[in-house]
Amino acid sequence: MPAWLEPRSLKWRPLWLGIGWLLVVLVIALSLSPKMPRIDVGFDHVDKVGHALAYFALMCWFGFIYLRGGHVWIALLLILMGIGLEIVQYFAAYRWFSFADMAANALGVTAGLLFARTRFAGTLVLFERRFEH
Repeated sequence: MPAWLEPRSLKWRPLWLGIGWLLVVLVIALSLSPKMPRIDVGFDHVDKVGHALAYFALMCWFGFIYLRGGHVWIALLLILMGIGLEIVQYFAAYRWFSFADMAANALGVTAGLLFARTRFAGTLVLFERRFEH
């Protein structure tokens, strides 16, 4: 493992990583799915909120698993993933390329990066302690 990607001391790290990678797969699948669920909440561009929340969740999750030194690298990788998925959508006949989606993804990552640097960063550690025997 690269030195910049130092994990926290987590007993259930394989579980947390598995959940994180499932979230990544879910975001990729939703990004490339030909049929997206339509959510009508009464305002345009609600999908941008979904983009921001999805990338916020990814950044927070991996920010909770890894120490602060790796957070910026994780954020950059997630932003690159969002850009890459938009490029793939450009070439797909059933999806659209959107700079606004990229911006929403990056905004979500940035908010997640800031949140993962708060006292909530130890959420998984505290969760594990709570269920120790």
